[in-house]
Amino acid sequence: MNNYKEKLFKAITYTAALFTIIFLFGIIASIFYEGAPVITHDLGQLPLETYQISFGRPWQPVAKESSVRAYCEVLLDNEPATVQDEVAAFIDGECRAVSKVTDIDGMALAVLDIQANESEAGKIIKFAIYDESYGEVFTAMGVAILDFEQDLGEIDYPIYCESGSPYLHPRQWQIIEYGSATTITTSVSFDGISAEAGDEIGAFINDECRGIGKVEMFNGVPLAKFTIFGTKPQTAVFSVYDVSERTVLGVNDKIITNPNSEIGSKDDPILMKGNSYNGGGAQIFSRPWLPVEIDDPEITTVYGKLNKDIPVQGSELGAFVNGECRGVSKITRKGKVTLATIPVKSYPNELIQFAVYDSASAQVQGISFSTSTNPGGEAGNSPDKPYVIQYLEKLISLIFGLSWHPTSMPGKFGFFTLIVGSFLVTLGALAIAVPFGVGSAIYISEIASPRMREIIKPVIELLAGIPSVVYGLFGMAFLAPLLMKWFHLDAGLNILNASIILGIMVIPIISSISEDAISMVPKNLRLASFGLGANRWETIIKIILPAAKTGIISSILLGFGRAVGETMVVIMVAGGSPQIPKSIFHSVRPMTSAIAAEMGETAYGTMHFHALYGIAAVLFIITFMTNLISELVFHKQKIG
Repeated sequence: MNNYKEKLFKAITYTAALFTIIFLFGIIASIFYEGAPVITHDLGQLPLETYQISFGRPWQPVAKESSVRAYCEVLLDNEPATVQDEVAAFIDGECRAVSKVTDIDGMALAVLDIQANESEAGKIIKFAIYDESYGEVFTAMGVAILDFEQDLGEIDYPIYCESGSPYLHPRQWQIIEYGSATTITTSVSFDGISAEAGDEIGAFINDECRGIGKVEMFNGVPLAKFTIFGTKPQTAVFSVYDVSERTVLGVNDKIITNPNSEIGSKDDPILMKGNSYNGGGAQIFSRPWLPVEIDDPEITTVYGKLNKDIPVQGSELGAFVNGECRGVSKITRKGKVTLATIPVKSYPNELIQFAVYDSASAQVQGISFSTSTNPGGEAGNSPDKPYVIQYLEKLISLIFGLSWHPTSMPGKFGFFTLIVGSFLVTLGALAIAVPFGVGSAIYISEIASPRMREIIKPVIELLAGIPSVVYGLFGMAFLAPLLMKWFHLDAGLNILNASIILGIMVIPIISSISEDAISMVPKNLRLASFGLGANRWETIIKIILPAAKTGIISSILLGFGRAVGETMVVIMVAGGSPQIPKSIFHSVRPMTSAIAAEMGETAYGTMHFHALYGIAAVLFIITFMTNLISELVFHKQKIG
């Protein structure tokens, strides 16, 4: 009979394990869905996808599979835009929407239906404003995040779209001469510092270069006298070129040309102030690139793979931090793959942006990918490193990574702080629950009278029926203030609080299963022990507990599984800080807390989304193995 039961148990166990493995692979498949998994997102070299960084007119929106509506209040120089002005939205350098400004009760409002694919959720949307009266394009200060769950802003509460610096004109200035000339004399400065001889200023009408002037010194004043070509009075905007820094800066000042006349003089020049602030819009990385020198830098070696077949001869990849060039590398090719390995001078926790110089078109193109610095280490992987090694390294860094900052740029997805938080809270709960649970089981089974047993056992089992949110509320409203008072703490939501509450919740499981295991010890063993002269406590400690140890161990393992999988309590009382704690009075963020608290605010398909599924897979493996071991241990006791 026992042999039949054992075979039946094994069949049920193996079937459950098979379905569990299938379910687990389903979770893993969802992590890998759509080619942006958190585990494999940076295998190989960094995916450097190029695009033209330009908000130049005309704007032609690119159609995509879906759209998101955005309501923007449009301001130019802190004044409402006019109904002739336009606003455009850009994702990865592509124009995705264009809208005319409308006047609604004195508010300049633009409604844009931004074209996007579902897989682009979470990407940054940049805006540009076209000032019809001056024929000028401005980058807009501020950005938005693509979210398919809701509109961006509302009619009554739109997002702000305020003009920043003018669109920067790339360095390749070619004068277009036609019409009559307006001669202007201007003084030039950069961010409040006077320009030097040799610097240049360019005049632009409708994005065409109509004049270039070199800076010369007159009595210590940097002046540029040059002509602007045109057929009629038009608005001219300017960019200045700082020769020493090899950078192009925008100019907020503008003039109306007057053909066949002069504007300004040596004694009374026009003021032109170069401004390096770019208003959060597109970054123009002007050529040539000269890496700056910084104090005590460390090198981050970046391995990149470009998505375009860029000519190798003369083409370069540049790395930029805060607009400064920190590294330049020649483009190479390995087989059909275009590669670049670039050493980047860096400090910790800096964001690296990239640009590519295409020698065939003599144009600078932006890169839609960015990464953080890793001083002394690598970003991406060497093309000579096998994928198996890369995968194992990535898996290890994911599980044992110490930083969980999913909203940083780029996101950091180290699970280790969350795993440590879960285990510390769970072990603390077991430290409380095991003595009380096993002790109550011994008392109910061996010591309590039948009447007392009928009172205590239902009370303990009643604890299992209380909703976890009630426990969490008790921890927040009652236990947290007590801990703050007793231990002189600034906050009472910490490991100790969560361990106490979880320990109370786990006591019924350990007590009930341990009591069953103790009750299954044959009565003859008790009588034999008493017959040999042992007292009650000697019998309990030396005979009953060793005989019931497999059942007690099984109850502890089930209690562990219950505690490590608890969600609501740890959200409410563990504190929520993703860090390695230094004491039981510090807050932590267990795995279940991270999943429950962050999943609802995470855009579908993003790295953060996949990372949460990765945590779920780790948590599932832990709870499944714990429950399986518990069942095997408990079954061993029954068979024995």
